This record gives sequence, structure tokens and C-alpha cells, in this order.
Amino acid sequence: MNMRNKEPEPGIFYTNSEKDCDLLSRIFKTICEDWNQRYSELAKFRLTFEPEGAKAASNFGGAMLKYENEFQAFPASPNAFKCVAALLISICTFPVINGRNVRDDGQEYVAGNHTKRMFFAGLYTEALPLIFSPIDQFGEGGKRIPLKHWGYYPNMRLKDDLRNFLHWVINAQIKVHDQNNLPRLQRMVYLLSILLEAIFYFSPEDTPEVGG
Repeated sequence: MNMRNKEPEPGIFYTNSEKDCDLLSRIFKTICEDWNQRYSELAKFRLTFEPEGAKAASNFGGAMLKYENEFQAFPASPNAFKCVAALLISICTFPVINGRNVRDDGQEYVAGNHTKRMFFAGLYTEALPLIFSPIDQFGEGGKRIPLKHWGYYPNMRLKDDLRNFLHWVINAQIKVHDQNNLPRLQRMVYLLSILLEAIFYFSPEDTPEVGG
């Protein structure tokens, strides 16, 4: 599904921003529906998908992967782990999901910022299997490698580290429109992609190495 070319248009997984937004829409609508069906009544917290946030995240994530400077972090066709890392950094900056508390009488109200930041860091950590599920990776020779079996953490420390990292990114509220911050964000994407790929290779299933 990594369809990037040498001069990509905005988009994380596709050079076509409309296709990219459609993929993000399917991913995050599924996350919202899964939460609302299983947990919203108990937690008194309901999720809604934000299309404009998904569009902004898609464009910004694509810009991070494309932006060229002295760091030169990413190849012309970054692999799925780098793309998912760019997505995670982007959705921590541009909310693609909104959360509202639900009172016993059914009335909704907006949760406080601190509560929401902690919640979404944990949500994205738990939702990684759903984020990876529609994504394929092209391995050596163009062989498609499905990543949907990426679904668990080898230990709680790695899971906690990822959640704390995402919480830090959300709290940092980095000024994304400042060009001087792009190299910093690229480094965050690069390091996060290494962590994601390391976790993936702990899988008991056959996981051939992938490039990019």
C-alpha cells in the first residue's frame, strides 16, 4: 500500500491525498465504532471521527516524509513503519478523533484537556493493531507483506514507553507551521518507526525483513 513516488503529493500512505484521507477515515471510524460499541456506556465517554483533522494529519504527515534537509531521513518510498510513525506524530498534533463525556441523562460535554491527552495517548497505543490492519508492506522483490498480525506488545515496558512518548508529543503542542520544527519532527518519526518495527519483529509469525 506504500504508493509513493519520487515527487509525492501530500499524503502519508498514498501520493493521492483523497485516497490517503479515505484510508485514514476507514481506520479511525473503525476505532471510534469499536470503542463506542464496547466501552462508551461503561466509561461514559463517546468518540467521534473528525474528517478535517484527518485531512490535516494526512497532509502534514506527507509533508514530514517529503521534506528535504540535511537530515535526509527518509527514502523516496518510506516503509509502512515510517508511514505509521508519521501518522502517529500527525494525529497527536491534529486530532482525528474527538471525545465527549456522556452524563447519565445522555447529555454530552467536552472533557478537559488533561484527561483527553492522557486518554488519546492510551487509545492510540491500544489501537495500533487496527491502525496496521489495512496496511501492506512491499518487501524485497515487490512481495506484499501484510502487517495486520501486528497486534501485541512483547512486554509492558515497551507499551508504556510508547504511550508515554505519544502523551509527550500531544502535550508538547509543537508549532507545526514553523519550518524550523520540521527536522525535529522528522527525528521523532524516525525514532518512533524503529520502535514500531522492533515490536513487529517480536511477532511469532513469519515476518520477512522489509526495506525502506
